[in-house]
Amino acid sequence: MFTSALKFTGKIFLESVDEVFFGNTKDKKTNSQLDQLNDGFGNIIADNDMTWQEAETAQSLGEMYDTYY
Repeated sequence: MFTSALKFTGKIFLESVDEVFFGNTKDKKTNSQLDQLNDGFGNIIADNDMTWQEAETAQSLGEMYDTYY
C-alpha cells in the first residue's frame, strides 16, 4: 500500500514539474498573436474590437489572421 501511494505521489509530482518547465508551447505561440493585438484593457483590436474570448474563438476557427497596423 505504501509503494502504491509513493508511485501515485511521484507521478503527480513529475507531471507537475513537466507542466511547469515544459508546458504546452503551442498555446503560448497561438496566444502571442492575441497578445500583440491586445489594447491593454482586455480587448483585441483586429478587424473590429472584440473581447479576448471572441478573439480566441475566432482564432480557433481560423478566422483570425495576422494583422499589422
